[in-house]
Amino acid sequence: MTVHGGGDAGLRIGLFAHRLAHRHPTGIARYIRELACAVGKFSGEDAEIGLMSTHEADPPQWIPHTLKSQVLPWPRTAVQLAWCLGSGPRLERGVGPLDVVHLLQPFPPVRTAAPQVATVHDLFPFDHPDWYRPSERWTYRRSLKLIVERAVLIVVPSSYVADRAVSTLGIDPARIRVVPQGVTGAFAQAQSDEELAQTCKRFGLDPGSFAVCVGAVSTRKNVITLVRAAAELSDHGISLVLIGPDGHGAEDVDTEIARLGRAARVVRTGYLDDRQTAALVQAAAVLLHPTLGEGFGFVPLEAMVARTAVIAARISSIPEVVGEGAVLVDEPTKSGAWAQAIIELVGDPERLQAVIAAGDRQVAQFTWERTARIMLDIYRDVAQR
Repeated sequence: MTVHGGGDAGLRIGLFAHRLAHRHPTGIARYIRELACAVGKFSGEDAEIGLMSTHEADPPQWIPHTLKSQVLPWPRTAVQLAWCLGSGPRLERGVGPLDVVHLLQPFPPVRTAAPQVATVHDLFPFDHPDWYRPSERWTYRRSLKLIVERAVLIVVPSSYVADRAVSTLGIDPARIRVVPQGVTGAFAQAQSDEELAQTCKRFGLDPGSFAVCVGAVSTRKNVITLVRAAAELSDHGISLVLIGPDGHGAEDVDTEIARLGRAARVVRTGYLDDRQTAALVQAAAVLLHPTLGEGFGFVPLEAMVARTAVIAARISSIPEVVGEGAVLVDEPTKSGAWAQAIIELVGDPERLQAVIAAGDRQVAQFTWERTARIMLDIYRDVAQR
């Protein structure tokens, strides 16, 4: 077991993650990092907090000194399979006694003698089974079954996911806690006009002349619809910038970009770190969030804190998260609906500023410190049961 630090206190809390060493953290990986760092700031006050995972080829470099980093001594694949089958060693055999364990995602369904809290981010393998391979669907459903049987409380990021968990999994609403997530600090740090111009220049862009979409470039994210919308924006001098690594169906997105050719001005940047992403988001005329399914939705909030207007799909958790701080598209699979929304918003400076102001008010509700404090209260409550 490798230990990087931690406080000396009564309550021992274990945060368990499937993987910590993501090269390009998005979605759940971002949640794990942000929550762990935020909760870690309270380690030593009345609790010792450890961040736990099985062995990884590339050890994570981001873990703060306030957390114990504990690597379990068992073969990764074998123990995760055993846990999915309902057997395998208990967590305590690798890390010692614990008062509460928080599984930061449903997989793998770790065995422990301590009371469990588990975060369920979404139910996409149930809602969109075609997005996953059969093995992935089995693993997720099996993991959820065991977690529902074992966990004292289920944490979800939105009321939308809470309702889906009740209707799909039959979980008693009394066992569910909605804990909204926060916004990454890099997006709140204003960059100078010179910095923004330099980042834009790297990709052949002019500040204010493009719409940006952040996330894995994937058919699951409805990116092809935006690419088609870009063909309707070229006459208005607006380009489309896609920031993110290749995801499921990225080759189909590239095929559509090639098919449209010069009719659609599309720039793919690949994965960028938070600083560069924040610069392009701040420099954009508008941020687009076309996803067809979302358990929470970091990206629109990150744009709000960067003071960039948001246009998003009216679907799943998005209306709940963005509130009045975004323009919502009622027909998110129709490229014309996106093109019209972009042209109307960018072409109306007064309305654009009103959306940004509403975003300022909305995003103020979402901080990782608030999320961490809620989770610490949950840990204390569960440990006493």
